Amino acid sequence: MGAWSEKNFGNDSALDWVNEFLESPSIDFVQDTLQQVIENDDYIEVDEATSALAAAEVVAALKGKPSSDFPKEIHDNLASLSQPDGLDKLAVQAVNKVISGSELQELWEGDGSIPDPEWRAAINDLLNRLK
Repeated sequence: MGAWSEKNFGNDSALDWVNEFLESPSIDFVQDTLQQVIENDDYIEVDEATSALAAAEVVAALKGKPSSDFPKEIHDNLASLSQPDGLDKLAVQAVNKVISGSELQELWEGDGSIPDPEWRAAINDLLNRLK
């Protein structure tokens, strides 16, 4: 994972998801991304985890609570999207699954003895904005 920031758009995988979203912006793409993580009973790899966090950021932005690094390109497409009922709960569920055991969580928190406080703060901020 090429990362330059602990924020949810601060890595190559999240920006790949953004580019894929921009090819055909739809709420179905956001929902499918979140659902993939929720339905994954195996190991959640880093690309899948970062994609889910980017999708959750879109949900937060639809609620009028975008992150400070929210891509302008996505923001320009938000007006064409409508948020179905329960999408915010789906996003929270996906974020919680990512932080409870994924390759991304392992990369940022290692063995758990010294978690990265900035990454955890970015996740907590996202969860608060999804409320």
